[in-house]
Amino acid sequence: MTGGTLREALALAERGWPVMPCQPGQKIPATPHGYRDATTDRQQITGWFGRHPDWNLAIATGAPGPDVLDVDEHGPAGNGYTAARKLLRAGLLDGASTYVWTPSGGVHVYFAGSQQRNGHLPAHHLDFRSRGGYVLAPPSVIDGQLYQVVGSPGGHGGFDWGAAVRLLEPQRQQQRSRQAESSGQDLTYLARWVTSQPEGTGTRVCSGRPIARSRPTRPLTWPLWPTPPGWPGSVTWRSPGP
Repeated sequence: MTGGTLREALALAERGWPVMPCQPGQKIPATPHGYRDATTDRQQITGWFGRHPDWNLAIATGAPGPDVLDVDEHGPAGNGYTAARKLLRAGLLDGASTYVWTPSGGVHVYFAGSQQRNGHLPAHHLDFRSRGGYVLAPPSVIDGQLYQVVGSPGGHGGFDWGAAVRLLEPQRQQQRSRQAESSGQDLTYLARWVTSQPEGTGTRVCSGRPIARSRPTRPLTWPLWPTPPGWPGSVTWRSPGP
């Protein structure tokens, strides 16, 4: 990588997305405190990538940065495209702003940032990155393969991870409902017990900048059906904010 990484980092920072460096060819943060060191400060960013142009570029997810759905490709172990197809048909991907092809053959789908928790559905090969997370961004490299922007539908919507979980694992939601009901009963019992105690017992309830398209190292085919809007589309970063 060259000064292009610095240019992209500054362009993302101008859009209000905090960025940070990762070790060359890796996803390991190059700063002591990981995503907590992510910043939009031009001087800091220039210092990082000006001195280390080979460092990978990462974006801290969750507002003010984007939320990102990671559709994984795990080879013989499976991939997340079947689940992503269900999400697409349910309209949960309609607000996507950008699609990024990952070195493993998966896809990062970018949405407007929120304060949701990170999530993981291993059975469906999906990860969700929001508050307290980060993702590598173009032009980062893993195993000699580039992260590449391959579609920019330009949406400004968010992604509802909870709705995705309910769609893909309804039994999980039902189990949580039963647990919540049981917990509520336990809490009612505890409250009654506490109020029944005599006083004094001591009881307490506690991007619009174009990115150069690199030559793909393998065919860039979208394994979802139907094909999402914007594919392959422009290779322009678009901030999901207004």
